[in-house]
Amino acid sequence: MKIEFETKRVLTTFNNRVEDWDSKVKFIAEKDGESRRLFRVLDDVINEKDRVLDIGCGTGKVGIYLKRKLRNTEVVCIDISLSMLKNVQDKLGDSFCMLSDAGKLGLRSDLFDMVTCQQVLHHLSEPVNALKSIFRVIKPGGYFLGLTVGPDYQNKIFPYANTTMTEDPLGRVSNNEIKEYITTSGFCLRTLVNDYFTFTFESFENYFNFLLSIGSAHRIHKYHQPLDSYRCNLKERLDSEGILKNNGSLTLRGHYITILAQKPVHKET
Repeated sequence: MKIEFETKRVLTTFNNRVEDWDSKVKFIAEKDGESRRLFRVLDDVINEKDRVLDIGCGTGKVGIYLKRKLRNTEVVCIDISLSMLKNVQDKLGDSFCMLSDAGKLGLRSDLFDMVTCQQVLHHLSEPVNALKSIFRVIKPGGYFLGLTVGPDYQNKIFPYANTTMTEDPLGRVSNNEIKEYITTSGFCLRTLVNDYFTFTFESFENYFNFLLSIGSAHRIHKYHQPLDSYRCNLKERLDSEGILKNNGSLTLRGHYITILAQKPVHKET
């Protein structure tokens, strides 16, 4: 079943990468500044004493930022990877960490002022179900803040890594489809920001090592074709499409979508 496969794939990837995840995140951040995109929206809506749920917390990047910026903010961290949660607990000893799936939040309704979700939605097989679960735990008037990969990120950077794969549904949809996901879940969309950027690599080897560092090439090897064969086919494809330059460098286009949505405040009748 696709949902079970996707959950298992994501869990395996993150459990196996916890030791080097911070260095991987730093490498990505230096390339595309994904966290800065989320934080600049976060800064506009967060308040000192807000209670925040960070879904797919990884090694605690959002939680660390919040605790440094606003000491009185209460942060609850959720992830499906126990290894990641143990890492976060070491960094944020006073924050509550919980092993949970985004679509099955075992939390009471109307509990949080904000839910953050960075680089998670594109991993979900049923994003609307997850968003409905998130909607339930947000207080009326509270916010959902998410950042996900846009279709250009998938089609320009990773089609070469995922030539026969069809995962990451939200990463391959249009802005209109994202709007539909948000409104179907009950939210009012406040902000939808598209950011385009470029990844430039000095050589094919640098690009391939980048794919290895984030697990994309390993997934191809595990599910589709031998790694050496994939590497050769990938280089030939980049060369035939004119992406691999004469000097060996290559530049690929990235695309992030930042989403700010609000749970309506229903007036009493």
